[in-house]
Amino acid sequence: MSMVFTNALIRVATSTAPSFGTTTTAEGSTGLYDLSPYVMRCRLTREFDEHDDTTMGLTDHSRIPGLESWEVELELTQQFHGTLTGWSGGASGRSLDDLLYELTASKPRCTVAVRACNTARASDNPEYYGTARFFRHSPLNGAVGDLLMTNPVFRSAGNINRVVSATG
Repeated sequence: MSMVFTNALIRVATSTAPSFGTTTTAEGSTGLYDLSPYVMRCRLTREFDEHDDTTMGLTDHSRIPGLESWEVELELTQQFHGTLTGWSGGASGRSLDDLLYELTASKPRCTVAVRACNTARASDNPEYYGTARFFRHSPLNGAVGDLLMTNPVFRSAGNINRVVSATG
């Protein structure tokens, strides 16, 4: 069955131990932000180191996967005024640019969570989340008459998890 990618849930936590909920409703934590209203595109990429384990007697190469590396690349509409909605509901008083600047300036680990649909986690709507570091973005990206965009990239700083349970 095909799925149209129209209502994704993209969240970033400025800590590495957030209280992720099953929907966009508040968990009472601070430092949790829903970036979904700004997302134009999201890409989660997982790749593994490749090791050659060919032994004597084989006539073709044999390979095994090694350590995993993953990244979340976003394309967001840029926002400079302070209306970014915090996870605790309501406006946080900071802008998307403020949040992204904090993540680049202090270089902390953060938690990134992505889900194909903005509904509860389930076997047909898994959530991928993990600890990451913020490595790249263009605060200003556009031309005259274009929509101002930014494209943050979060790269693995720990394991990525796949959760399908609607609770926890």
